[in-house]
Amino acid sequence: MRVELRYAEGCPAAQPLREITEAILEDLAPQEHIIFTRIPAGEGAAAAIFPGSPVLRVDGREIDPVATGQMNAAGPLPGPTVPQEPDIRAALGRAAANSPVRMPLRHRRLILIAALLILFGALLSQLVIGGAVGTLTGLALLAVGFSSNGRRKGAQPYMWAAGFTALPWLLTTATIWWEVIFRAPIPLGAPEGTLFWIGLTSALGTVLSVIAGTAARHRLRRRLRQKLNQP
Repeated sequence: MRVELRYAEGCPAAQPLREITEAILEDLAPQEHIIFTRIPAGEGAAAAIFPGSPVLRVDGREIDPVATGQMNAAGPLPGPTVPQEPDIRAALGRAAANSPVRMPLRHRRLILIAALLILFGALLSQLVIGGAVGTLTGLALLAVGFSSNGRRKGAQPYMWAAGFTALPWLLTTATIWWEVIFRAPIPLGAPEGTLFWIGLTSALGTVLSVIAGTAARHRLRRRLRQKLNQP
């Protein structure tokens, strides 16, 4: 689902419309975000491509407004009317019912960055030892990204848990590479068995965080679909 808010500079109706849309999204599609397109005053109207401000579009279609007027892109001239909450909720509800419940955009970006780190780390590991660092960092970020509860806003406890458990896993795994580089155990003063169990426990904690985040996203999908299927 694509939600776009187009507005002219200085438009007084843009911020209230944004707040209303954000609140409805949080209720119907908390994983989605609003794309903001700012049009300099006068440019869009002169080109006949932006007749008024603000304009709210859902999947490329403008929401039909029913209420008061607002500021035109060229100035305080009569323009199209601002859509109200019932119109916005109806349009977003229809779009959400026909759209898959995806992971929020910022979490998808984090997963993409992690995948690129793993890829480049694997390639660089053939040349420099720093490639292993990139691979391990990518694996940790991948776990953090997949631990999202599916909401764009609010607390992300499973992501924090994945991050905190991945950190000791990274440190204990780094001891292996220390021995490879320097041909000597890392000077921690801890026996190998202790480091092994710390690393194993941390790895299991990271996996459990990913599982918990995945379960939270499935619960969110069910609740949203039940809400959208209600008459």
